[in-house]
Amino acid sequence: ANFVIEPKSMQSLDTSDIADRTYTGDAYTPDITVSDGSKVLTKGVDYTVTYTNNTEPGMASVVIKGVGSNYSGTKVVSFKISAVAVKGLKASNVKYNSLKLKWTKQDYADGYQICNSSSKVLKTVTKNSATITGLSAGKTYKYKVRSYIKNADGTRSYGAFSSVLNATTKLKTPTVKVVSKAKGQARISWSKVSGASGYEIYYKKSAGAKYKKLKTVNNANIRVCTVRGMKSGDRAYFRIRAFRNNGSKKVYSSLNPLKVITVK
Repeated sequence: ANFVIEPKSMQSLDTSDIADRTYTGDAYTPDITVSDGSKVLTKGVDYTVTYTNNTEPGMASVVIKGVGSNYSGTKVVSFKISAVAVKGLKASNVKYNSLKLKWTKQDYADGYQICNSSSKVLKTVTKNSATITGLSAGKTYKYKVRSYIKNADGTRSYGAFSSVLNATTKLKTPTVKVVSKAKGQARISWSKVSGASGYEIYYKKSAGAKYKKLKTVNNANIRVCTVRGMKSGDRAYFRIRAFRNNGSKKVYSSLNPLKVITVK
């Protein structure tokens, strides 16, 4: 009676684990051990190894193929190449209720996830910038960003988070009114700005001159100032901004649109 001893399937063999790796730009070809019970197989004699998707971030694979008469078929062992941490996170175009975040582009990334410091997802975008709206004036927000890669099975592989960025919104810009009803004087008044600790008044005598700080009002309830000793017939240029004391620093509003009067 004749019988056949068939090759053993690679699927039934044991393989060593492969640790995940962070993207470096180079192809990653990790070693792997293949065992048949207590017997350790020999690469090139019992099996061959090839790698797929083993350079860019995402899911990569080691394909182990049986060779010779003892082993047949293939076994695939997967591992992850993680994207590096996002760098260059900055805030720009900061207003009282919005700001723009921007960071260094990662060419391999399919998109980015913007989170707060507690890792709550705030926004998902495909470009390396995003505008955050609906913010409160004069408040500090904390952001971090990470990139992701879309895997073939529809899942996502995420990279490491950037460093946390602290961004403080501005105060609202005060509405300003300037009149000259008395000789050599100008009266400046402005609207109340919520959260302000005080106001700074800037003044110049001509369009080409530089603004100088005329006065700092350290009482948020005072919203009027009279400037005396001015020359009749001169032009006067005024701008005001609100501020709030934030520790050793100040949070400012934008300067109001230019106000120009002719002194009486």
